[in-house]
Amino acid sequence: MAFVIYLLLSVCLISAQESIIIHGYKIVNTFPHSSQDFTQGFLIKGSSIYQSTGLYGKSELQQLDLLDNSKIKSKPLTSNYFGEGLTDLNSKLYQLTWKESNMMVYDIETFNLIETVQYPDILKEGWGICSDGSYLYISDGSNKIYVMDPEDYSIIRTIFVTSLGNRIAKINELEWIDGEIWGNIWYEHYIIRIDPSTGNVNSWVNLNGIDQVGEYNSWNGGDVLNGIAYNTGNIYVTGKRWNHIYQIELEGTTISYEIPIHF
Repeated sequence: MAFVIYLLLSVCLISAQESIIIHGYKIVNTFPHSSQDFTQGFLIKGSSIYQSTGLYGKSELQQLDLLDNSKIKSKPLTSNYFGEGLTDLNSKLYQLTWKESNMMVYDIETFNLIETVQYPDILKEGWGICSDGSYLYISDGSNKIYVMDPEDYSIIRTIFVTSLGNRIAKINELEWIDGEIWGNIWYEHYIIRIDPSTGNVNSWVNLNGIDQVGEYNSWNGGDVLNGIAYNTGNIYVTGKRWNHIYQIELEGTTISYEIPIHF
């Protein structure tokens, strides 16, 4: 009997390791978003959106009103910078740039530039960034997330993101939610929920259908899902040059024995 129980437990363990959870969603609220803003970094604090937009000559750091998307303040980047991910830590905003190897650090209240930091050599591009309240977590478009010390900007650890043994690349905008890193995947309708201690994808969120007809100008032209924010227990998502921000809740789960995307 003990041997039979052992076999059953082994089969259950193997099955759990070889399957993934995929969540569905429902929209619980909708807010306006500018179809001119190529969203690269996205935070919500209280009733304010903090956003980093991209494209050369159009990149900005913004504070916007959540309810009507009116601009509270903004700071344009010089035309040689392509704005990328954005996060906050200790009353500072950290804004990545794409290929320029620089991260700007601002006072969150005034948007005054505190310093410009050069990326360590291991970090070739800046894509997404989030914080757990102590460290910075940075993606570069690969399957790696780099853990950075905000005191000296050294890389102290690298997280390799996998699901069912597959390397999950093109990780883009990031958000720290209840001990997990949630990440967009470039040109996909899925969000991954990453265990930061192992790099394993705990589960997937399927957002297919959220980009309704007329939501953006051109998916193939780059107007893809990109933007996750978490504020007082609420989850928000948007995209590049999308017309709306969606507050969502997860509902329904399915089990899959293969990852839902193909590289």
